[in-house]
Amino acid sequence: MFRWFQKNNKVNEEKDEQYLEIKNEQINEQLKQKIMELESISEDICSKYQKIYEERFAQNGKLNLKLSIKRDIDGDELEELTSNNCLEYEYRSEINFEYDASKSWEVCTISLWYYYQGYRKSSSIGTLYSGTINELEEEVKATLEELLHSEDN
Repeated sequence: MFRWFQKNNKVNEEKDEQYLEIKNEQINEQLKQKIMELESISEDICSKYQKIYEERFAQNGKLNLKLSIKRDIDGDELEELTSNNCLEYEYRSEINFEYDASKSWEVCTISLWYYYQGYRKSSSIGTLYSGTINELEEEVKATLEELLHSEDN
């Protein structure tokens, strides 16, 4: 079985508070630097918590824990994508949690940045994680704990 779910399945109001809607006219180089910094810090968080939780997951039969930054453009995960591409339409970056379990392959994500184009170029909007780094770390830990204690279907 193959299951996908997105972290942020909390109450919508709580989710809305964690993300800023960025209008097309607000997209600029300063925002690009913030996104690149967020992704870089998130990579460090992934490394840190993968090391901390790897053994605990393995002890529960949940092997090959991997935390990483997943980047895609319109669903295409291209090897050459980096945070430098963050202002391209349909670019998305997420913290990706995955592991092999006995009955399923679990994948969970926390969105960092998504820049999508509406029907007209002027209707483009971005969605940016706006919590603090400590809040992001807490969300990563909470997600890991939830995955660690979840039943595999």
